[in-house]
Amino acid sequence: MYQHGRALLASGQLVFARQDFEQALESGYRGARLDLASLLAQASSGFADLPRAAKLYEQAWEQGVRFAGFALGEFYEHGVPTDSQRAWDWYQRAADAGEPHALARFGAREDSAALSAENAGNSARIGSLLSSTTRPRPSGRAARIGRMACGEIGVIAAPRSRACLRAKA
Repeated sequence: MYQHGRALLASGQLVFARQDFEQALESGYRGARLDLASLLAQASSGFADLPRAAKLYEQAWEQGVRFAGFALGEFYEHGVPTDSQRAWDWYQRAADAGEPHALARFGAREDSAALSAENAGNSARIGSLLSSTTRPRPSGRAARIGRMACGEIGVIAAPRSRACLRAKA
């Protein structure tokens, strides 16, 4: 029954998939809790039932299904409404139990935080370089060529580029 429900779910026949998951659940099939909870957590399923979905995930967790802890983390992180603290509590429980998806989620969060910090540092460095007013002005031949290109020396109708206008400022 359970496998048939998964096939129906994959083919988009959600109503029949739900019926098969309900029957599998009544028969004591632990995995059916996760699939039924997932189906009930989807607003697009047409029969969303968030409180029941959370209860099914929690029951699966209590029965020793480690993935249910990760699923609850996802449920609270991306659900309606979101509850970040509760999500990370469930991710932590699942990670403590050795659930690989939860461990990977912590790794992804740390990578994201490191990239954000690195990008913030880079943005600050770039900003300070761009706003620096003590840039050395070119001298000698380079300066003469630049002034000629901007129409300051010997060129009558030279186009005024942004670089020329910035150089004068």
